[in-house]
Order: sequence, then C-alpha cells, then structure tokens
Amino acid sequence: MERTPTIVLTGGPCAGKTSSLTRIKSWLTEMGFTPLMAPEMATMLIETGYGPTMPGFQSELFRLQHALEARCQSAATNLKAGAKKPIVVLDRAPIDTKAYTEAGTFSDILAAMGVQEARLLERYDAVLHLRTVAYGAEHFYTLENNAARREGTPAEARAQDDATLQAWLPHPHL
Repeated sequence: MERTPTIVLTGGPCAGKTSSLTRIKSWLTEMGFTPLMAPEMATMLIETGYGPTMPGFQSELFRLQHALEARCQSAATNLKAGAKKPIVVLDRAPIDTKAYTEAGTFSDILAAMGVQEARLLERYDAVLHLRTVAYGAEHFYTLENNAARREGTPAEARAQDDATLQAWLPHPHL
C-alpha cells in the first residue's frame, strides 16, 4: 500500500514547531490537501505525570509516536478512498528519541520495536528542522509557553537543538 506523503517538523526547544502547525495546516489546505496534523507526544506524555527522568520514558514516547504515525497513515488511507488528498504532518517523530537518549538506549528501543533506523528515516518525505530561538534570539527563549520543556537555559536549548539535528542528518530531505 502506498504511504501518504509525510512531513516531520523537528528542532530544538522553542523553535516554533507547534506554533507553525496552524500556518502549515492552512497553507496545505489552500493547496488542496487534507492535512492530518499529529501533535507532539512528549508534552502530552509529560503532562500525564510521566516525566523524562523516569525509567522507560523515551521507550514509551517512541512507541506513542510510532503508533500515532500509524493511525495517521490509516486515517489517510480512508481519506484517499473518499477522493481526498491527505498529507500527514508530524510534530516530531520517533527518530527524535535518538536526540534524547544514549546511543545504546536508542538501539535497545529500536531492537525492542523490531525497527531499523534506516527504515524509519525512509518513511518521511521531508524533515523540516527549525532552529531554536536560543541561536541568535536568546531573549525570546522561554519556558512559559511549554511547561514540559526541561532545557532551562539557552545553552541547554542549543545543545538539544544540535543533538536533534544530528539525529536527522542521515535523512536525504532534511
């Protein structure tokens, strides 16, 4: 079965990923697509009380992101049957987990899921890495718009942005 075009928004904290989704949805709709917009799962999971310092957090996050993506693809298949032009837009994807874990932990998560990193990467048609405002516009960096954000300083935000970019570098359409 043909996969629906899928775009990932990624990047460091306070880069505008979530804020950009509204404009992207409008733009895609204007272009004749039916966008399926997947929210960031990390914030949702953290808001349940299960935080990033707790055992198994990144594994659970990976599983949730992976499952949400599969549900979006399923919904897109249903839309195609109704002659719609669906497109999936993800606020982060399972590869982002790599930026928040040690190399061995990420490999363990992949093995437990029976997934290969290269196979994950080829599922996305484009990856848009948005840079954190902590690069060049530090005075706009804030924790106030996302209670789940754990990078307390611009320096920490830049380091996380760099790690996220490194995780996605193998993608051919970054």
